[in-house]
Amino acid sequence: MRLSTEYKNSIIRNFKIYFKINTQLFLYGSRTDVNKKGGDIDLLIITDSVNDKSIALDMKLDFIIKIKQEIGEQKIDCIILSKNELASNAFYQVIKDETILLCQTLTTKSILD
Repeated sequence: MRLSTEYKNSIIRNFKIYFKINTQLFLYGSRTDVNKKGGDIDLLIITDSVNDKSIALDMKLDFIIKIKQEIGEQKIDCIILSKNELASNAFYQVIKDETILLCQTLTTKSILD
């Protein structure tokens, strides 16, 4: 993975702020290959449900802006998919084997809920 510790920490910290429930963050694209140079930062966020995806889409721009404020101007692409879209999404089928999990947020329901 070609992502500095500073960049990785900023991305993960902000992911945890903006996407708190049952969501996964992956890096994909040229930054996953140590033999390549340059390239934008390609992020994939996978949500549990279509409803969670809708909420995540509303937060996407703020998430990217906050990262850029911390690490400086970088081209950041961010795709958001729900788990039930993965099997039928052609783009995901192409990139899925090269993704690197950066973070996931999990919640569990209390038995009292």
